[in-house]
Amino acid sequence: MKKCFSLAELVEFEKILSRERIDYWKILANDSALTSWRSRIKCPVPADDTHAVFLHEWNSALSSAFLASLQLLELSIRNHMHSAMSTYLGSEYWWGSFENNKWNVSKNIIGNSRDSIEEAIRITDRRSKGVTPGGIISELSFGFWLSLLGPGYDNSNSHPYWRKCFHSVFDKRGRTNRKDVYLELERIIKLRNKCAHLDPIVKMNLQYEFDHIVLFCRRFSPETANWIKETSLVPSMLGRDWIDALKKSGRLIGVSS
Repeated sequence: MKKCFSLAELVEFEKILSRERIDYWKILANDSALTSWRSRIKCPVPADDTHAVFLHEWNSALSSAFLASLQLLELSIRNHMHSAMSTYLGSEYWWGSFENNKWNVSKNIIGNSRDSIEEAIRITDRRSKGVTPGGIISELSFGFWLSLLGPGYDNSNSHPYWRKCFHSVFDKRGRTNRKDVYLELERIIKLRNKCAHLDPIVKMNLQYEFDHIVLFCRRFSPETANWIKETSLVPSMLGRDWIDALKKSGRLIGVSS
């Protein structure tokens, strides 16, 4: 790849990214895990500022592609879990109740998860619609839904939600256990956080991570897995299949192939 940034542009990039961050990407560009990337764009060793910016751009593009797929996963898993809890407990308000002229967190919720519900109530209570199940569910973080799969909600005496409720949500690929589901989702959330917080993901085995996302979705929603596979730009970016990327992009912007 030809050197395509002027000195003035590189000065501006340093203002945008910071000198420290550019130096970080220069060091990262020399890593052995990025040999293929260096060869593809003809990156010198040691890397210069131009190629540090290229690597930052590549990391940002991959992160954005992953985040688009992970948004589908997060929406799907929270709605599946919300539906399961609503059915099991007989109410969409399994997370709280309105008593003594105020909203209270349900005893169904334990530990730090209660703080998440309380914050969601405070936020939605300020809206014109007020506190609604849909409003609460939309405010709860990915981490909240992970917490519902923790050991505290697998207690047969008080909170038996894994065996009585969530087990049947995640059985689409056959019998499973709570710990496996928890650890698999935790891995996905760690990747999501890296993508969202501008951390480097370029050294990771990203094809494996994408396959893991799809397989996890098949645990609770094969339809979600298929939707991600049909629309995600991750595989075509990793495989440098620009024809496939253009086809998917055309679908996403409303242009038929």
